[in-house]
Amino acid sequence: MFAARFEKLGHRFHDGRWGVRGIDLSIRSGNLTVVAGPNGAGKSVLMKHLAGLLEPSEGRVLVGDEEALDRRGRPLGAAKVGYVFQSAEAQMLGDTALDDARLGPANQGLPWPEVERRARDALGRCGLAGRENDLAFSFSGGEARRLAIAAVLAMEPSILVLDEPFANLDRAGVVQVVRLVRDLLEGGTTVVLLTHEIEKVLGLASRLVVLVGGSVAFDGSPSDGIAAGVGRWGLANPLAVPRRLEDLAWLD
Repeated sequence: MFAARFEKLGHRFHDGRWGVRGIDLSIRSGNLTVVAGPNGAGKSVLMKHLAGLLEPSEGRVLVGDEEALDRRGRPLGAAKVGYVFQSAEAQMLGDTALDDARLGPANQGLPWPEVERRARDALGRCGLAGRENDLAFSFSGGEARRLAIAAVLAMEPSILVLDEPFANLDRAGVVQVVRLVRDLLEGGTTVVLLTHEIEKVLGLASRLVVLVGGSVAFDGSPSDGIAAGVGRWGLANPLAVPRRLEDLAWLD
């Protein structure tokens, strides 16, 4: 079953450059799809179309059975897509963790008891139960990323998009986020994760999509992607193990 589809999608910037073009892609429900590629490959541009944040220059995006944007450019299926941006702090709008998690469902016009239930449930799912009244800006990097995810989950999207979720995190923060992704998958959430740091999460993925220059360079299983040689697409091979101390320098 497909949660979303890109059909001949293209996005052209005002200066004439194409951010992505000719994208034919389907997102399967209940799985983790890792969308990888070097900086500037078009990962964020592609997924902002899924969330209805950008209007296609050509082609279309379907979320479930409806288009992400209608003919007037208004989000339709985008209500089903939760987008967590690279900068968690930029998404913090509430003073406390609970305030932050309440905002999304409150803006959906839900009754207050439902807003409260969703906010507290989302914080609990993200391992933040007991932190409801803590100031949002007091959270560590990994905690802030989990709070940003909780605020999106409180709106109960059918697809969760995580844009470079490991950016600026130490190892402990990365582990927190990866554990959360694992738990979400076990609960049936459809997750799309954008990253060039595939070594941190590829073991949980059922599919690897590699973008280069705004086009799909690879679409298949993670094992097939590794076998094909991810280095050709500007990615580090996560299975390459240095054998000497002198090898611990990114020179090649």
